[in-house]
Amino acid sequence: MRVLISEDDDMPRKLLARVLKESGYEVVETVNGTEACGILQQPDPPKLMILDWMMPEMDGPEVLRRVRAQQTDRPPYIIMLTAKDEKDHIIAALAAGANDYLTKPFDSGELVVRVEVGERLVEMQLRQHEQRAHAQCARVDADLRMTELQEALAAKGEELRRALAEQYDLAARLLVVREEEREAIARELRESFGQYLAELQVDLMWVDRHLQTSMVPDRTMLDGKFTGMLRLIERLTDQIHKIRSSLYKGV
Repeated sequence: MRVLISEDDDMPRKLLARVLKESGYEVVETVNGTEACGILQQPDPPKLMILDWMMPEMDGPEVLRRVRAQQTDRPPYIIMLTAKDEKDHIIAALAAGANDYLTKPFDSGELVVRVEVGERLVEMQLRQHEQRAHAQCARVDADLRMTELQEALAAKGEELRRALAEQYDLAARLLVVREEEREAIARELRESFGQYLAELQVDLMWVDRHLQTSMVPDRTMLDGKFTGMLRLIERLTDQIHKIRSSLYKGV
């Protein structure tokens, strides 16, 4: 992990850098607050900083205020380094935004321990950031999936609506076709059977008049009429069979 040291005094700065390098940290050194702010504004800045209280150009509390004013989801972990060990100064450092403090002259072991604590907190913050990012991606994916499902459901609903409309239209047309078939059958029955029935009715009326007016019925004429009526009945029966067969074929 990279650690930014901002200290204008060469001796403590070099000692800080040596102890941290020996503990495996990569060190970036600055001698005033202006340089420190510039480094923190660069892409991928150090996430842990040791900041001296008294510095030229810009002191530590002012650097703290500027850093904390920046909108970021991964703010740096800042340890305030000061020779002022009074309680009021410590409170002021923490109130300005410091995460921890270390008084000068510092103990090397205490320095490493406090930096390790800051490193763990930075790593925890990074994991939380990654978890939030993953959660956000999951929510976006879930929203997209939900949108896709809603669109698919709407499409299926539209398909169902069209299918029902087509079914209703087909049922209506089927009723029309059936009605037309009924009318055609009735018309065919009238045209096919009407003539035979009319002829049968004429022959029956002739037989009736003949029997009522003749003292001695003419057997030969009656036989001829009956034979003709039987032929008509046979033709009528054949026509009925033909119509019935055509109806079965149409089913």
